[in-house]
Order: sequence, then structure tokens, then C-alpha cells
Amino acid sequence: MTDTIYPVSEQAKKHTHLNKVQYLEMYQQSVAFPDSFWAEQAKVLDWYKFPKKLKYIIQ
Repeated sequence: MTDTIYPVSEQAKKHTHLNKVQYLEMYQQSVAFPDSFWAEQAKVLDWYKFPKKLKYIIQ
């Protein structure tokens, strides 16, 4: 792992779907309630076949 931080360009910031507050809220949800968070995120993706079983695994 590296400690290098790469700043986000202003152009990329203009095209993002989340602001910093929204991102941090989603991050906190993902940590506190990973199963329900990822089940909701799965609904946003396009699937060939929607998964019947979702499981969050900490590696």
C-alpha cells in the first residue's frame, strides 16, 4: 500500500455524481451496514442475472 495522495482535478470534480459529504455518508453506511449497503448498490448496476445471494466478506 502507498501513502501517495493524488489530487482530484477540477474537471473530474465537475463530472462527479457525489460531493464530499455524500461520499462520506455512503462510506459510513458501507462500514456500519455492509450487507444492506451493498444490496442497495447492486440495484444500481446492470446485471446479466441479478444475484440471489449477497454476502460481504472482509479480507
